[in-house]
Amino acid sequence: MEKLIDDQLVNYTRNRVSDKGVLTYSFAKGDLSPFFRSKVKEIISEIDNRLDEISFRKIKRSGKTDILIGHGELPDGAAGAAVWNDVRWEIRLPESYFSTTIMRHEMGHVLGLGHVPMGTNSLMQPSWGGIGDFTKKDWNALESIWE
Repeated sequence: MEKLIDDQLVNYTRNRVSDKGVLTYSFAKGDLSPFFRSKVKEIISEIDNRLDEISFRKIKRSGKTDILIGHGELPDGAAGAAVWNDVRWEIRLPESYFSTTIMRHEMGHVLGLGHVPMGTNSLMQPSWGGIGDFTKKDWNALESIWE
């Protein structure tokens, strides 16, 4: 059986969550279009509404944020990336298009989900597997971490 929860990723995020259960996010300066920003906010709001123990707050100062979202260097062959840099998470999205699938997948990493084998019924497959949203299995794992 595949292991969906990655304890190391959970610990990175748990150490950033305030005592009130808040994670802050901001956008890299001048990096994302208004359309991209609105879609990111929708996805974060959806997650925020679903999980009880954690909530998200947008802040303007990117230097003080827990999650910085923008375009950035992607590993070879990657469509997106969630990178922990010992201070905060950086979600790096492709410059040429916006994908709700990629954003959700990268938020899954931020919230403690690791990759699972291809063919698994999960958004957390390492490459496109035909699943565009969190599955029941994904939500169950997230709720077990953040409830």
